[in-house]
Amino acid sequence: MTTFISLLVILCATLPVWAYPTPDLKVIRAKAAALLLEERDDGPGVYMCTDVNWGGECYYQPGLATTGENACRQVPDNELNGDKSLVSSFGPDEGQTCTLYGNIFCTNTGEGTATVSSPGTGDLVAYGYNDKVFSYKCVAS
Repeated sequence: MTTFISLLVILCATLPVWAYPTPDLKVIRAKAAALLLEERDDGPGVYMCTDVNWGGECYYQPGLATTGENACRQVPDNELNGDKSLVSSFGPDEGQTCTLYGNIFCTNTGEGTATVSSPGTGDLVAYGYNDKVFSYKCVAS
């Protein structure tokens, strides 16, 4: 994390701001997320955000390797609003495919499921699963 912050400070200090148009925040967030993902060494995980196109509040849930392949994982509380999911972007790490569920038990109780493979999607609307993810299972793809 400190490497990323140091890199960002150096980059900001060395670029003349007046020479470039207003930055695209979506691109900056995606690049920052990619740098953070490169620094991890705790096994595969998933990255999720509360808005489409990797916007809003984002969270990385690491350690899929520690819970075992195809284990049910719940969406963390900061990606929920009471009984409503806020997940609109979902991205498994490289080599992972995840099935998304509309309940905390990783079961299909009639609401269907969605399958997302690495690098994921910035728009769960296209999967019919925007703000519906409560749990997921991932396997190596």
